[in-house]
Amino acid sequence: MATFDRLQIARDCYRAYEAGDRSLIEKHLAEDFTFYSPADVGIDRARYFERCWPNAERIKAFDFKRLVEAGDEVIVTYESTKLDGHRFRNTEILTFEGDKVCKVEVYFGWDLEWSLRRRRLFGASSRRRGSNARQVAPVCLSSPFNASEKFSNGPLCVILGVFLLPFDCNLEYPC
Repeated sequence: MATFDRLQIARDCYRAYEAGDRSLIEKHLAEDFTFYSPADVGIDRARYFERCWPNAERIKAFDFKRLVEAGDEVIVTYESTKLDGHRFRNTEILTFEGDKVCKVEVYFGWDLEWSLRRRRLFGASSRRRGSNARQVAPVCLSSPFNASEKFSNGPLCVILGVFLLPFDCNLEYPC
């Protein structure tokens, strides 16, 4: 049975955006590739390149914070810097069939400038006074189901590790 370096394949996919070289990512995506985000629920490969690839012109770099292989998935958390200097943090789950990425789920919403401003306003502590609950940023939950069918207030978002709530998710993501 062939073994694949899925972590390297994941790195190559992000490097394609940094380099502006679509061929670097095309060779790694399955023909039946599907992409999920709160704004693009279940789009196919062709639509992914129409909607997402133009953002390669705005991406300067990815700084990987988490790159973990778990079964047929690679979990990637990154901080990205745009050419204008704006930074944001996302987590993506890349699902593989063999050496091809067949599905990507994007969880986005961490604006690093906003987080820095909040820390300056409210202090550097990651814990609330008198509580063991961590302060965390809301992250939109991207999934194959339509969250708005279940929650009339709009997309479903999660406060990671704490609880779920409906939340207005007009936040930044690269696609």
